[in-house]
Amino acid sequence: MRPRNDNTEMFTVLFLRLTSALLPLAIVVAATAQHPAHRDVAGVTETARCAFTTFGSECGAQLDGVVLPGPSDQTLTARLDLSGAPPRALAGLLIGDVVPTPVTIAGSSCFMLVNAVSLVPGQTDGAGAAAWALPLRLSSFPLTNNFQAMVVSLGTAGLQISMSNGLSSMCR
Repeated sequence: MRPRNDNTEMFTVLFLRLTSALLPLAIVVAATAQHPAHRDVAGVTETARCAFTTFGSECGAQLDGVVLPGPSDQTLTARLDLSGAPPRALAGLLIGDVVPTPVTIAGSSCFMLVNAVSLVPGQTDGAGAAAWALPLRLSSFPLTNNFQAMVVSLGTAGLQISMSNGLSSMCR
């Protein structure tokens, strides 16, 4: 029998709690990501524009965003790209409101910039990158979303948490 490792247990509980409540959203996102996204956007009205703005500072990872054509003429796809994170680690895309004052993550020098109401789970690849594709319905515009990525890895020093910069999207 292996000795109990409190970091491993805490890591497992954290991951299970974060992902279990939001699994239905992850399934929708995964299904959307399978549709071809690179095609002519002639069906999108000229007033449908999205812009991304970064806020806060990154702490071990960087988050960027781009809007692509969606699977239908009534949708767009927001693709959020994470880079510079620890390789082969659990990642989560936090979606919510910007916190008035950044919150320090316990045992870390990183800050939580977004008060998450949703989480989309993911995993970084061997280069420390991850990507999420989120559908945006044109009928829901104007639309504002705030994002931040959290990466949880288990290294030789124990549990390590990296946080990206914040990313705000405004679509109208």
